[in-house]
Amino acid sequence: MNKLFHDRKFRYGSAAVALTCVCVALVIVFNAIFTVLAAKNNWFLDMTEERIFDLSEESVRLLEGLREKDGFHIDFIFCQEADQLDENYYMRIIHNLVKQYAEEFNFIDVKYVDINTHPGEVEQYKKTSSATIARTSLIVTSGTAFRVYTRESLYTLKQDSSEVY
Repeated sequence: MNKLFHDRKFRYGSAAVALTCVCVALVIVFNAIFTVLAAKNNWFLDMTEERIFDLSEESVRLLEGLREKDGFHIDFIFCQEADQLDENYYMRIIHNLVKQYAEEFNFIDVKYVDINTHPGEVEQYKKTSSATIARTSLIVTSGTAFRVYTRESLYTLKQDSSEVY
């Protein structure tokens, strides 16, 4: 047995296994750090050919003129916490797009209200007393004007199956 530990093949093989383990561990640590930084800093790369997940030049041009408008402000209010938004694919796309607008324009803010724990914070946005605001709703406000959008109203749905396409 002692002879086995002093064998040249065993030593080089052990070094190769140890080096492989260290490299795999470094890749895992790098991936974890990069994932946390990407989520925190909203690093997002739209690799679609049509650039459908980025701000369009037309929308940026439309909002560009509002930069100098004094006192103008837009709030996007999500009805759940940010980490919960990212659990649903369609809400994550909306969330990423709104965060891109907020980064591009200083008059846009993103807010989060968990309507399960604080339902009173969105009462003012109900048009009637019987209206409901869901966790998948997005409230857009500017001054005293507001609109409440459902997740489904922000997408095109197939007529026969309510499936997003």
